[in-house]
Amino acid sequence: MDVPLLVASGVFVVGAFVHSVPGETMLLRPVLKLDLPEFLGTSWMAARTLRMAWHLTSVAWLGFAGILAALAMPATDLATAVPWIIAGTCVVMAALSLVVTRGRHVFSWVGSVLVVAAILWSQFG
Repeated sequence: MDVPLLVASGVFVVGAFVHSVPGETMLLRPVLKLDLPEFLGTSWMAARTLRMAWHLTSVAWLGFAGILAALAMPATDLATAVPWIIAGTCVVMAALSLVVTRGRHVFSWVGSVLVVAAILWSQFG
């Protein structure tokens, strides 16, 4: 077991939660009260996209934490584990994008779904 990699993984996990929760309350909420420009037709969409992008960062950090944890375990089959960790991360990212933007930020969720499909193809195709 590689303890430094587990520590790095833990830092990502803590960082993801510290980023999402205080970031939402202390930064995003005040910023989203400002007069935002229109994005994809509305200022509502601009606000939703900012919120989604903020939290996608935390989701990605959790994915990095999973990869580091897999790397830390000597018996892990990395060729199998890493793609599944990335696929799981992308599923969460797609779901977050679909829910937060009500499916309107198509580039985000479609990209994530395409990554998952490619990984499934790689694993089962």
